[in-house]
Amino acid sequence: AWLLKAGLSDKDWAQVQVGDSATIHADAFPGQPMRAVVSSKSAGADQRTGTFLVEWRIIDPQLGLASGLYGKAAIRTRGR
Repeated sequence: AWLLKAGLSDKDWAQVQVGDSATIHADAFPGQPMRAVVSSKSAGADQRTGTFLVEWRIIDPQLGLASGLYGKAAIRTRGR
């Protein structure tokens, strides 16, 4: 399974829930979005960056996807 990991601010982290959907845009595959779902959220902040880790499981990865690529996630939250 492919994962996208990202550090979010405390405000953004609080809005995201496990199960929220997202669209992932990898820089290596412009114009080819991938669907994803939030699979986990950290319980504490990273001491170095102050951000909270969130992981998305990519549902339909692009052929040729590789570890270490950069991307962006457009998250659809249910909010609070």
